Amino acid sequence: MHGIEYAKKELQESLKNKSLHNVVSTNKLLVSDSSTAVQVLEPIIFHIYGKEDIVKQRPYEINLIDNYWVMSGTLPKGWLGGVFMIIMDAHNCQIIRITHGK
Repeated sequence: MHGIEYAKKELQESLKNKSLHNVVSTNKLLVSDSSTAVQVLEPIIFHIYGKEDIVKQRPYEINLIDNYWVMSGTLPKGWLGGVFMIIMDAHNCQIIRITHGK
């Protein structure tokens, strides 16, 4: 068995049996450094808001707070407008919130 049938089987087994071998855990951070967090989060933000808009919001502010990565854009001094914010669980990469100010 291979291809999509294999993938479907593995998905169903993983959803049914949480005791299967899995490196995702609540004891260890899957994403433990800010550069990896940016590599994971930036494509998501690009997809939602457009790369051109998001690149203008560099440098990003990124902080690990209580095992959650909180990343937001910044604007140059004197610019008006809002910036994006995205929050991700560092244990499993689950996105908790995505928003963009006005």
